[in-house]
Amino acid sequence: MALHLRTLVCLGVAILAAPAAAPSEDSGSSLIPAVIAQLIIDHASLQPYLHPELPGRKPLVVSQRLLPLGVSLTKFGEPVVVRPDSRRTDGAFLRFEGFSDLSDVAVIRLAYPIEGLQGRFILTRSGTEPWVVRTADVWEQ
Repeated sequence: MALHLRTLVCLGVAILAAPAAAPSEDSGSSLIPAVIAQLIIDHASLQPYLHPELPGRKPLVVSQRLLPLGVSLTKFGEPVVVRPDSRRTDGAFLRFEGFSDLSDVAVIRLAYPIEGLQGRFILTRSGTEPWVVRTADVWEQ
């Protein structure tokens, strides 16, 4: 228990001390790996807001911001449409707003403007183990 608590305290300090992700899409170190992006768009906390039954919501459209070129994601049994980021203001699209990668901890911020949704996800991994979503906070603004 003490080791677990110390790990969480260190994790909290690392997250607070981490610099914000660079807004550039060109820097390889600031891009969200496809495996992390897929975990986020599949996370249960987002599902009530995606509404695939509504017109214009399927296939899911994601902004290219912070994603590697040529990234391949799926949602609702279809490929996700990745469009160039131009701070779109129309239609339904998911936009990754920030990404901090602290080796075995990743913090991602996102927005789904058509629903007024903001979110923050914290993922961890240990060595070669796969990424796991530890915290998923979503809220409407």
